[in-house]
Amino acid sequence: MATPVKVNGPPASTAVSRVLACLLEKEVQFQLINVGMSKREHKSPEYLKLAFAPKFKVKQDEEVIKQNEEKLSKVVDVYEKRPEEYRFLAGEEFTLADLSHLPNTQYLVSTDRARGLFSEKKNVWRWWGEISGRESWKKVVDMQNAPPA
Repeated sequence: MATPVKVNGPPASTAVSRVLACLLEKEVQFQLINVGMSKREHKSPEYLKLAFAPKFKVKQDEEVIKQNEEKLSKVVDVYEKRPEEYRFLAGEEFTLADLSHLPNTQYLVSTDRARGLFSEKKNVWRWWGEISGRESWKKVVDMQNAPPA
């Protein structure tokens, strides 16, 4: 039996609810770890360590990372077939299906460890280049990289 995916966050969150809907749609087992935003649990050291461990060079569980890289690799293999048929995930036009991939994929391709999962797939890499090269997304990345005000 596969290890269930852990989803951290409140189900009322639009980001978390999008993830939950996808997992339920595909019948993927998951464990919801509700993070109480009103209690500021998302500011706890445990949550911040989970969310930002790679950025701050916190020790991570290599076995868990390897398992999840294998899962991601399978997803990317499926995605490799989509841009063979269409320019974007849902057809010939940029849609919410593409847009919803921008934040997480940006994070992944900015790491040496995960970038290869995308760059070694010709169609996925072309698709990523096209959606991440959109002016709107470039502006978001600029905002993310700007020093705090």
